[in-house]
Amino acid sequence: MRATSYITILILSISFASQASAQKLYVNIHYGYGLSAAPNYLHAVDSYDSTINTGSIKYIKGSGSLGAGSQFGATIGYVFSANISAELGIGYLSGKSIFDDYWKFVSNDNYKTKGSSLSGSMFRINPSIKISCGTKKISPYLKTGIILGIASRITSYSKTVDVHPLITEVEEQETKFSGRMTLGFSFGAGAQYSVNDKIGIFTEVLVITQSWAPKKAELTKYTIYGLDQLPDMTTYEKEKEFVSSYSETTQNVDKTEPEKQLKVFFPFSSVGLNAGISYKL
Repeated sequence: MRATSYITILILSISFASQASAQKLYVNIHYGYGLSAAPNYLHAVDSYDSTINTGSIKYIKGSGSLGAGSQFGATIGYVFSANISAELGIGYLSGKSIFDDYWKFVSNDNYKTKGSSLSGSMFRINPSIKISCGTKKISPYLKTGIILGIASRITSYSKTVDVHPLITEVEEQETKFSGRMTLGFSFGAGAQYSVNDKIGIFTEVLVITQSWAPKKAELTKYTIYGLDQLPDMTTYEKEKEFVSSYSETTQNVDKTEPEKQLKVFFPFSSVGLNAGISYKL
């Protein structure tokens, strides 16, 4: 009986604690769209026009942040007091494409065009602290936290069309960048309207400062006239490994290993507007 009593008390205590904790827990789901923040030039270094023989050459430079685009996710929060909460968010960024075009006109029947684009995606984990005020009906708030980016990916695509009087050459390439986690920061300001004791709706402005340095890149598509060129290429020609430093050698390059290049950072910062629903457990 004594053991049974202890077990019963333990079960009741756990149940009571769980209910008490549940009253302080809430979950949010949200969707939003971010605009570029801290943009950077992502392709050609210079943009210019110049006359070449009978035609002209023109470069258009792509500029922006790969953090711009759709953002959606869910958050679980815990209320410490009437004004302070802790949140843990998980979200996904589906970035918009940034275009960078180049074309060269030589004559009416002989010209070359090239278009390229970059787009990024990222899963994000966002622990943050939230400070609220206001009334029970309308509650403005500020929050700040860190952003951990995982499973990040950048896709680079380019298409070149070389038109001659008797033949048109079409070349397509696609490269995927991946690897490494990244750390950033988030800052938000918003307000929540309580529909009832359980449900609320909110909107917020969210600023994310973040950049990402991929670990590797792989050429996943390379066609000329629609014919696949990858089977005839070496690992050195198809893959890149980004490192902090490396040494070159005058000896023969090992074509079975990826090419080494210096680490490069891509911008993923954004300023966006989110809206969502909150539910108290």
